Amino acid sequence: SGSLVKTGTGVLTLSGDNTYSGGTTISDGTLIADHADSLGSGDIDNSGVLKVGEGELKNTLSGSGSLVKTGTGELTLSGDNTYSGGTTISDGTLI
Repeated sequence: SGSLVKTGTGVLTLSGDNTYSGGTTISDGTLIADHADSLGSGDIDNSGVLKVGEGELKNTLSGSGSLVKTGTGELTLSGDNTYSGGTTISDGTLI
């Protein structure tokens, strides 16, 4: 269990495999995850910017924030996503 809430205009970077399941809230600013496994297993409510490098993002992504695919790897979106902030592929492949 547990959750993550990102507040403020700054940048927070997550690395490694995280196992929290209470969800992620991005209220403002930028959350960077080198790998989708860094984001736990709960839903993601994004009102800022979410940058993800690679992996399979199984989490449901919602909110008005944007998604940016970073890094040279492959990122697969497999959740039931409803986010409306747009998608940018700055590098790599988005599936």
